[in-house]
Amino acid sequence: MANQKKGVNPKAPSNHAAWTKKDIKTLKEMSSRNCSASQIALELGRTRASVWARKHMLGISERLSSSKGEKNLAPATVGTRNPRNSREARKERVARRAQVAQTSTLEKNLQAEFSTLSQLAKKHGAKIVITFE
Repeated sequence: MANQKKGVNPKAPSNHAAWTKKDIKTLKEMSSRNCSASQIALELGRTRASVWARKHMLGISERLSSSKGEKNLAPATVGTRNPRNSREARKERVARRAQVAQTSTLEKNLQAEFSTLSQLAKKHGAKIVITFE
C-alpha cells in the first residue's frame, strides 16, 4: 500500500496558508543565496519549521545558512497555545456574555412591564402610544 498523505488537522494551531508559486520561487531564490531559515520565514510570513519542511518537500539540496547568533524574529513553530484561549480573548468572551445577559434581562423586564401596561390599558379602555427618541 502506498503512503497516503494525511489530511490537514483543522484543530492544529497554524495558519494553513497555501504555498503560492511566488512563495516557492522566493524560497528557492533565497536558499540559493544562502539565506537562513529565519530570514526566509520573515520574508514569507511563515515559521522556520514550515520553511524547512517545504524545502525538504521540494527537494532543495542547498543548505540554509545558520541563524545562530541572529535575533530570531520568525517563530520556529506556531505555539500549541490556541489564541482563542488567551487571557484577553477569554476576558472579551466573558464581557460579551455579560452584556448579552444584561440585554436579555432588560428585554425580559421591558416585556413584563409592557404586558402589565397593556393589561391595564385594556381594562380601562385606554390607548397606548409609544414614541422612540
